[in-house]
Amino acid sequence: MQPDVEHSVADALDVQEYSSIHTTVLPSGLCVEYALHGHPEAPEKLVLVMGLAAEKEAWSAFVTAFFRVSGNLKRFQIVAMDNRGVGGTDAPNEWMYSTSSMAQDVLMLTEHLQWPSFHLAGVSMGGMISQELAHAAPSRVLSLTLLVSSPGFREAPWPGWAQISAYLSLIGNLFKRTLHARTMTMLRVLYPVEYLENPTVTSSLYTIHSSRLKASRLRLRGLLGQYAAVLGHRMTRQRLGEIKAASIPVLIIDGGKDRLLPSSHSSTLGLRLHGTHTTTVVIAESGHGIFAQYRTDVVGALMRHICRLMPMTPIPTSAIVGGVKDILHGSASTILTTATQIYGPFLLGGFLVFEVLRRCFPKLYTCQPTSVPGEGVRWIPHVWTVTDDKIMEVCGLDTLIFFRFLRMGKHLAAFAVILSIGLFPAYSSTKLLEQEDFIDRLTISGLPRNDPRLWATVFAAVAMTLFTMYSIARECQVYKERRHQFLAKASTQQYSVLIDDIPEHLRSHAALKRYFHAIFPNQVEFCYIAVECRALERQ
Repeated sequence: MQPDVEHSVADALDVQEYSSIHTTVLPSGLCVEYALHGHPEAPEKLVLVMGLAAEKEAWSAFVTAFFRVSGNLKRFQIVAMDNRGVGGTDAPNEWMYSTSSMAQDVLMLTEHLQWPSFHLAGVSMGGMISQELAHAAPSRVLSLTLLVSSPGFREAPWPGWAQISAYLSLIGNLFKRTLHARTMTMLRVLYPVEYLENPTVTSSLYTIHSSRLKASRLRLRGLLGQYAAVLGHRMTRQRLGEIKAASIPVLIIDGGKDRLLPSSHSSTLGLRLHGTHTTTVVIAESGHGIFAQYRTDVVGALMRHICRLMPMTPIPTSAIVGGVKDILHGSASTILTTATQIYGPFLLGGFLVFEVLRRCFPKLYTCQPTSVPGEGVRWIPHVWTVTDDKIMEVCGLDTLIFFRFLRMGKHLAAFAVILSIGLFPAYSSTKLLEQEDFIDRLTISGLPRNDPRLWATVFAAVAMTLFTMYSIARECQVYKERRHQFLAKASTQQYSVLIDDIPEHLRSHAALKRYFHAIFPNQVEFCYIAVECRALERQ
């Protein structure tokens, strides 16, 4: 997956021929402004709910991309409204809004439009509103899509420093006097630094966001009210369970580099809504402005989710961070590079520490002075070539068994690698990932559900299990043989004899030592007598 690098100013700012702006007064008395996109006769209806402090026009480029999909203009009609407090919608004289009341605003608008059922998608705070709407009227929601959203700050892990610093930047943005400063803050908060390194991307997004900020009709009362709605939002495990019980198809899309809502919030949603009707996608390189940065791919994911005609095609991600994910596919090259950068220094550092300690404390690292030949790192090939008999002779039975189990782990790892290589042809033959990273094609994520090639993985797992069982049984047999060999030696390295109820005439150190020397001539090094406390009292 690649981010969109072309951001058309016309798509984002101009009113399209299939779009129109309307106002209406809801039964609650709230006057709302909304935009309709597409043809009224379209059979499928889609409701888009925007996030904090943003107006409905922020959806424009996304809507344009959506209607560029063949057939969508005839099939779908879209509505996007200004939430209370922003744009052309009233800002009620109350300082604390709630996501539940804002969900009722959306619900009343759909009743005004006479839409008995609809697909619902919300971004950020819009996703919170969408959760409330789906909970309040599950029978009317055909599908639910949550973009970079959250169950609430009291239901998910606390944000990290990346998010807290972004919050502070947004608060500071309220006091910045120049449009340029406010625009740059928005860009840095919504998009990753790497994405903004492209001058074409930055130039287009700067024009779009500065134009929106300049034309913004946001009021302080509305901004504070929406902040209160976000902070007060709380979808408990029970309430999300009720949405899950309604069997609403749910799509959760999250950005791995989101500076406003961490991935753990979407992971919590995915975990609590997990089931056959829920799909979670994490786009590793995306920021909070996911519907702009990955506009084309989000449109594609939304379409597949709405249509439900085929399983969700895997979308590249990196590791994620907790949660249940039906689709979690990462750019393998990126993962390998990141893993090398993280673990490589640790491995190198561990090796250097080992070498330093080995030289400073040689007695701790050698069984005998001659067991490690030479200086430097010449011990490495010696470890690979030394025989079991030599290890047992120099270091004893315990060390031999320890090293044999290490070798068994090496053999298991090698067998797993061989099995994986054997699976590559089955994985690489899929047609789902033709444009992906080459190493991505060598993973199981490219196979669709119920594909016969998935049996190859089952057979590989069975083979791995059988080989592991065989290896353990073999090591147990070797241990028995070596143990008998060890005990049969003329002089064992360690051997203890415990005798209970010693006769009275032998209960002295000298007598007992003479007794042992008679049984084991010239083999007893130490002799100890243990006396119970009550016997000591009698003495």
